[in-house]
Amino acid sequence: MDKQLLYQLTMAKGARTFYPKLFGSKFLITKEIPQAPAPSTDPAKPLDHSPAKAKVNAIMQQAGLPLPVEASTLPATPKLSYTKKQLAEHSQALLDWQNKIDQLNANDPAEWHDHAQAMQTLTFLGEDELKDLWRKYKKHAESLGIGYDSEYHAFYLLERQHQ
Repeated sequence: MDKQLLYQLTMAKGARTFYPKLFGSKFLITKEIPQAPAPSTDPAKPLDHSPAKAKVNAIMQQAGLPLPVEASTLPATPKLSYTKKQLAEHSQALLDWQNKIDQLNANDPAEWHDHAQAMQTLTFLGEDELKDLWRKYKKHAESLGIGYDSEYHAFYLLERQHQ
């Protein structure tokens, strides 16, 4: 046993003995941490998760929940890599689009429609981001008295209550 290991063991033992409430019994040094058995690297013997998988699937079905998705079944998503200049341009385009919303005429649904069409230029956004942006856009339009008809894909003036 070398001096460094002896020192670490002594410090750990002292910490556990004199400060049990501070560190608890979990104060371990690297040498004391139990090592998990290394997984088999033999491709002929893959790990068998089928019993655990079957149990999880049974529980999920019994609870009426959808089955878990395995990473191997997901489509590969391409990694997007943008340069700093491209990221800056994309950020500016999104910021410009969002800032223009405040300048739209609340009495002109056609202007809102045109601006919604301009959303198609934001091709760098993912599907979820676009859906979220669209949802916020329609909600903001509605707060200003402009509705959206999803059947005709058109904005229209909502009837305003006169008091």
